[in-house]
Amino acid sequence: MPPVIELAGPPRRRGQIHGEVLRGVIVPAIGAWQERICGFLSKPFSWYVHRLLTETQFKDAIRHWAPDLLEEIKGIADGVGLAEDVLFAWQLADEHGWFAQSLVHASQFERNGCSALGRLDPESSLFAQNWDIPTVKDGVQTLLHIRYPESDLETLVVTQAGMVGALGMNNHGTGVLVNSLASLNNSTQGLPVSCLVRSILEHTCYQESVKFLRSVRHATGQNYILCHKDAFIDLECSGTRSEPFSLPLRHVISHTNTPYANADIHVGIPLADQGNSNDRFTYLVGELETRQDRWSIDAIRSILQSPIVCLERNNPRGVFTAGSIIMDLGGEPCMHVALGPPSSTPYHSYRLPRPTSC
Repeated sequence: MPPVIELAGPPRRRGQIHGEVLRGVIVPAIGAWQERICGFLSKPFSWYVHRLLTETQFKDAIRHWAPDLLEEIKGIADGVGLAEDVLFAWQLADEHGWFAQSLVHASQFERNGCSALGRLDPESSLFAQNWDIPTVKDGVQTLLHIRYPESDLETLVVTQAGMVGALGMNNHGTGVLVNSLASLNNSTQGLPVSCLVRSILEHTCYQESVKFLRSVRHATGQNYILCHKDAFIDLECSGTRSEPFSLPLRHVISHTNTPYANADIHVGIPLADQGNSNDRFTYLVGELETRQDRWSIDAIRSILQSPIVCLERNNPRGVFTAGSIIMDLGGEPCMHVALGPPSSTPYHSYRLPRPTSC
């Protein structure tokens, strides 16, 4: 079973624990990433970080919307023993693709995928995702279990080692799934995806999470499925607008990497590879429709293991399925996690105690 990193205490201390425990993973991963981005830009990494900090207001957006996470990032830097600006840059996994691209007017630096689906059911509301990241990052997959001081809130967060979040769920029964929408416009003044995901999960009421998601300015084109045991909302978000997306069968949802509701498409620069997004979407919707009477953890697992949506490590795209997550939000919230391609990696189950409030 993959280890769960237990984080507790105030934000700075949570970050320090994260950095100390995963230092041996974070340092080489960031080193390899620095080499890749320097090769892409043909510039020193210090030049890139300077441009990133002076030409965006990401840090200001985090300070406004999620100030505790700035402290947590500082703590990670303390624990790892790397410069704070380097760890801050590492948080921006979804932002680097388009920002680095804008500096050299080339195709995207990193191309991600991800396939998500879910269904509301009186017996068991299940939501799931295959999480795709660049193959060169294999080994950074991490599961965080976070406890908050003076609160009954607990979260399970799947992420890259050293990064505050990518997707996850909390013990109040709220989950969030994400899909890159790289063809949408971005914003240098928006809240980065990693911090937005964590902020969503730090609200103890689903309705408050929805309100937060609708109210923030988004740094990066992204689809968010925000889900609960008896409700969900799917929002396609760009730097200037958020548009709801739904399927004809209103109790099911699916998304990949093509925007269907948000027309805020950027122009003038090459689009990122969507990696057979429409084919994956068609497959998932078809499975949702045909499995109406056969919906279960096993059924979802078989869908996520399909080669249509599961990318093994040796595929030629340079992206692989780094994790597969199935969230059961009814009753006692449970996350079933495979930290690798689900066709070749076993799932393990982690439960969170549901509090009595909200």
